[in-house]
Amino acid sequence: MTHFVYVYSKLGVKGGELESSVASIRKFYRGDDYKIFVIGDDPHLKGGVVHYTCHRIENKRYPKALDAARKLQFICDNSAINEDFIYMYDDILLLKPCTWADFDVVRAMDLVTKLDKYWSGRVRPSSVWRVIFALTLHVLKENGKPQWNYETHLPRVFNKTKLREVIATYKCLDQPRMMATLYFNHFHSAPYEMLKENPSVKCGLYEPHVYQWIEKNVPGHLFLNFDNKGYTEDLQKYIKKKLLAP
Repeated sequence: MTHFVYVYSKLGVKGGELESSVASIRKFYRGDDYKIFVIGDDPHLKGGVVHYTCHRIENKRYPKALDAARKLQFICDNSAINEDFIYMYDDILLLKPCTWADFDVVRAMDLVTKLDKYWSGRVRPSSVWRVIFALTLHVLKENGKPQWNYETHLPRVFNKTKLREVIATYKCLDQPRMMATLYFNHFHSAPYEMLKENPSVKCGLYEPHVYQWIEKNVPGHLFLNFDNKGYTEDLQKYIKKKLLAP
């Protein structure tokens, strides 16, 4: 049985994202039976979604990164969750039929060769995000590991035994880290696939688009990812139509 696991916080959520993401699994996942888990805040979802409370870390520096590591440790310690599981996000939707093999691909953005020039000419994340990313690459370099950027914000397969090793090795419960970049650089010398070489994998919406643009540009991708800016009424209308269509 496939286990999909969400780490969920109501903080900063517009509403409806998690419900839509879960609905996309129910519509498009193919293969064996599956079960869906939510770790964190209670989303009060019906239909067999299993929830485990894990309170947010607050009042600490870089709480989001520490909270993510804590919840991954919680997942590792939870015997109800499979040894290998698919780690999901509430702002990721499946757009067409998928099997386990579509998730079990080591995907990276690209290789970071010079961090001081890495963000030149590209959209920059927040300053806090960039600090944690830099700390992550630094500790990887100290441990003789490669420095690929695995922050694709796509679903991915994690192994609990390997996660425990990463969390312990890099002291992730006490130090802010980018978990995907740590995990895959620790166990892989290179990715199987780079997103820029296969743009059909992900459609990312990080700014407002009108419905006609969405209807033209989103189809054909495997996954949809969006942020609060991209999660407009037009996108919500498209998602509703996509998930409710026969």
